[in-house]
Amino acid sequence: MTDPAENNYTQHFLSITSKADRGVAEVIFNKRPGLKHVFEQAFNIQFPQRTAYGDKIFFTGDAEDAERAKKAFAALSGIYSQGGYIKKDIIWGVASDMMPKDMHNAPAPEQTSSAPAPATADFQKVAANQNTLPAGSKGGNFQPKTPGQAEFAKLISESELTFGIGAAGTGKTHVACAMAFQALKEGKVKKVFLARPAKEAGESIGFIPGTAEDKMGPYMRPIYDELDKIFGRRGWQNKMTSGEIEIAPLGFMRGRTFSDAFIILDEAQNTTVEQIRMALTRIGENSKMVVTGDESQVDLDDPDKSGLMYAVNRLEGAEGVGVHRFSSKDVVRAKIVKTVVDRLGNENTALKPRVAQPTVVAETPVVETPVSEEPAAKPQPQNPKGNQGSSNPRW
Repeated sequence: MTDPAENNYTQHFLSITSKADRGVAEVIFNKRPGLKHVFEQAFNIQFPQRTAYGDKIFFTGDAEDAERAKKAFAALSGIYSQGGYIKKDIIWGVASDMMPKDMHNAPAPEQTSSAPAPATADFQKVAANQNTLPAGSKGGNFQPKTPGQAEFAKLISESELTFGIGAAGTGKTHVACAMAFQALKEGKVKKVFLARPAKEAGESIGFIPGTAEDKMGPYMRPIYDELDKIFGRRGWQNKMTSGEIEIAPLGFMRGRTFSDAFIILDEAQNTTVEQIRMALTRIGENSKMVVTGDESQVDLDDPDKSGLMYAVNRLEGAEGVGVHRFSSKDVVRAKIVKTVVDRLGNENTALKPRVAQPTVVAETPVVETPVSEEPAAKPQPQNPKGNQGSSNPRW
């Protein structure tokens, strides 16, 4: 971070005017002091080494950064007042949303939705307009960590079929699971069905020893992890026993109709056209489906045959269908993941075979041989004395 003294930065302060303000200050400066450094980095400001606060928290920085820091602190207070947690990725999410476009390290595609987005991209207002989503038996509530996640949650609530497309770490599956459990908890659906295509498991898992659950466990682990975070291990396992939650490979959807259900199809970039067509036609009465995927991580032998974008390109804009595209600003994993997404882009070309260039053969000049007017000599036999010793005369 730039030394404020070198830039003649002036002193500013954050106002503590509410219980939520004091709660945020307590978290940043006392309970989790590492967040103080995160806040300084995110907004290019500096707090005193020993930060005391009463009604004001003093810091140094230029006027523009100071204004962003004040707005961010107010946004964090809004999140805190709704029961949200103040964490590193929340601070970076607020900072990213308030950063001027020309200050981003690398261009990123804008978040787009086929349904109306909130009137403002301000993180505090977006978060305030969203219902707090249940986290289940683990306690606490799920709070959208970025404006993109908040818009995706809003789109799911408004659409019968929703596509969430984005890179790893943007929270596609996490938001979908949170919305599913909200619907289950409120009695809007009777069942949550989560499916993944089995391509990364080689489609055939019969050779793996153990029970069906043992065989499916490793490749369903990402879904289990999401349910652990949102609902708690005991909570979702009890509901699996009661039949309220079902987790299965995509093929288990064939021949079934899901009524009064919330269906999540994860890793849809690894579906074929036939598979995604089958899955999308399983939606029954009073049901909702969310399809998530990353078009840059296709594991099919022929990435061009992925069913995800085939379906999106044909269904986007249709009544009851919503499409949300996440950007690198929505990545809530380690900060380096955002850099990876920015620099590597979304092209799925790394493993495509190179097309061989045609070999150019130089033309050999044709030399015309003059035709002799004399008659050509007759060929002479190799054995002028006859075919002695040969039982099969050739001449």
